[in-house]
Amino acid sequence: MSLKRAIFLTFMGLLPIGCATDGVKLEQSDCSAVGHEPIVTVQTIEQQQDVHGTGYRIRRVAELTRNASVQVHNTQRGVRGSGTYFEYNGHHIVVTAAHVVADGGDIMLITTPAEESVAALLLYYDNVVPNDTAVLVLRTPLDSRTPMELNLYSKDVNDLIGEQTVYTGDPGHQRNMTIYGTVSSINENGSVMLQSYAWGGASGSLVFDDRARIIGILKAIDVNRSGVSPYPQINENIVWLSPPSSLNLDILDSILVQYGLAMEEALMRGAEQ
Repeated sequence: MSLKRAIFLTFMGLLPIGCATDGVKLEQSDCSAVGHEPIVTVQTIEQQQDVHGTGYRIRRVAELTRNASVQVHNTQRGVRGSGTYFEYNGHHIVVTAAHVVADGGDIMLITTPAEESVAALLLYYDNVVPNDTAVLVLRTPLDSRTPMELNLYSKDVNDLIGEQTVYTGDPGHQRNMTIYGTVSSINENGSVMLQSYAWGGASGSLVFDDRARIIGILKAIDVNRSGVSPYPQINENIVWLSPPSSLNLDILDSILVQYGLAMEEALMRGAEQ
């Protein structure tokens, strides 16, 4: 073998494979941030992204998400993700991804860009594929955030393909970052596939269409492996979402009723003492 060909083959072996072909294993990597905050570095990838759906409706929804985005801290595991704040049936809740709160006990810490910090109780948890959904309830409203109305997309998810989307979250060292995207496909397991951007810390961000309907909960980015290259290819612009059906409002309603009754009973016992 010539030296030139040996160098060429060595170089090709080091390249990640970008196309799914026979022998390629498709994976995903969750986007929660683990441990300490990363060292701040300049990344041009988020600065270069195309801004989709800059019409009036999508910009209006973007503003709503910016005022309702929060951080969700799993203090037992040292994991931090994102979430969205809602007022729903008289309760103040935060919806996030189940893997953000997994193995963290019943209490999570919610923080805001204004450095407000409150405890939240885990009430709803579903990590059965394709679902990755959790709901936390707050005893009191957040002073520095404006809750959104909880409005789920309820039509056929296949009709979402081509729809423009927006979410606000806290990926990496960014804070309250608003990112646009487009629904690309529906995975065979029911996950909504988004052409957008996400990385560690964005998990749990709720993704909305231009009518402020929840079309999914951000749970992972795409990872490709191939027998040709030993190195995985992380595709930060291919984002996996739990489908809107992963948040079962009938179950949530029942849980919140039980929670409300328990709180009333606790208050009555406190008043009697």
